[in-house]
Amino acid sequence: MNIAVTEGIQVVVETYYNAAFSDPKLNHYLFGYKIFISNLGTDPVKLLDRHWDIVDGTGFIREVDGPGVIGLQPVIQPNTTFSYESACDLTTPVGNMSGYYFMRNLGTREQIQVQIPLFIMEVPWLLN
Repeated sequence: MNIAVTEGIQVVVETYYNAAFSDPKLNHYLFGYKIFISNLGTDPVKLLDRHWDIVDGTGFIREVDGPGVIGLQPVIQPNTTFSYESACDLTTPVGNMSGYYFMRNLGTREQIQVQIPLFIMEVPWLLN
């Protein structure tokens, strides 16, 4: 589990290898991840956009930008958590992701860049 906190917004990431949708013989590896975004502050925040840096085992970097997450731009009230699950495919059995969310504090109207902690994706047999 990886954790980052930015201006009262906590982001926790859990990852797993999805063997059912992977085919190592074709260099196709699918990794799932669950993200938990907790508002530890006193004002509601709205998730506007996301940016991902996806790095495979060769060092190739793929950038992904877009509005919201999984088609949503949720408002996260104080002392609540929004969670979602998504996936990333790689052509190598190991890689990593990191990035940030752009959020708006709905109390102060300030825009916040919230860090998503770096997390490693690796097939289980690499651990041996």
